[in-house]
Amino acid sequence: MSRLSSIVITKNKQRSSLTKRLLLRVQNTVTKHALWKDGMTLVIGVSSGPDSCCLLDILAALQKKHRLSLSVAHVNYRLRGKDSDEDERFVQKLAAHYKIPCFIHTPPKKIQASEEALRVIRYNFFEKTRKKNNADRIIIAHHEDDQAETILLRLLRGSGLSGLQSMQPKNDFLVRPLLTTSRADILLYLKERKLSFREDKSNNDEHYLRNRIRHTLLPLLAKNFQPNIRQSLAKTAFLVAEDYHELTKRFRSYHMPLVPPITLSRTELLSLSESSLRHTLRSIIQTASKKKVVPSKNLLFEIIAAIKSEKKKQRVVTFGGLKFLCRGDTVTLLNL
Repeated sequence: MSRLSSIVITKNKQRSSLTKRLLLRVQNTVTKHALWKDGMTLVIGVSSGPDSCCLLDILAALQKKHRLSLSVAHVNYRLRGKDSDEDERFVQKLAAHYKIPCFIHTPPKKIQASEEALRVIRYNFFEKTRKKNNADRIIIAHHEDDQAETILLRLLRGSGLSGLQSMQPKNDFLVRPLLTTSRADILLYLKERKLSFREDKSNNDEHYLRNRIRHTLLPLLAKNFQPNIRQSLAKTAFLVAEDYHELTKRFRSYHMPLVPPITLSRTELLSLSESSLRHTLRSIIQTASKKKVVPSKNLLFEIIAAIKSEKKKQRVVTFGGLKFLCRGDTVTLLNL
């Protein structure tokens, strides 16, 4: 099914048991996590790969029943030459088949090809498309296997509870209805529905750590330790998220309302344990940031080092449209 460019949709209105089960699972996930409501407008991120093609077909199947208004958003990074352009044409044809508006973004030729840089470009475009269309949600095709890969990736790089909660079904306007669905079920769904898709060859390039986790580490763990390793890791991410949510409730109300400029006591901050200080700073930053900054552990360590510093001169940490100023017993958070 990889590298197909035609659009093939089954004419059979009878749905298989797998199709019905997957549709029901998605609807249950939507209900459980309040991902969206009937009548909402949704922007679907579609790459042309199997996951997003499956997601698009599912939402098209649910569109009439739930009175959803759908549109497709696709980014052509132009990093793979003709393949990138063929991906774009494929997505345009797919959207036309479902009679859904399609929005394409092509960044400038010279872009940083790192995973993080491309993610920023992609999500910025999705958000811009959401606002342009007065949409209620951005729908992403992350699934259970992605969740397992993410938690292993963060374990290998070193992460606290915030990182180990990995991806959540809902983050503000961004939602992931396939997060409880395996890649295997997605591929079976596509096969039974006779849906075509395109495969990005870079997904097999083990130069990237995530791909080595996907193609080498996870199969090794499944074969020698835990056959259901993907489900177990995904479950762990959900459990960590629930625990983290409960543990950080008290930090969310710290010095509310959190609208910059915010003035804090250095003495009071330093009276907290290291863990409490990290959680407090993370809560303050996430609440105060207009850009929805999610502070990395390195950023938090840099801010804490500035707060702990005994130097008399002013210490400054700037990031994501915000600025921390530390001088004497006063710590101030400002908008840039």
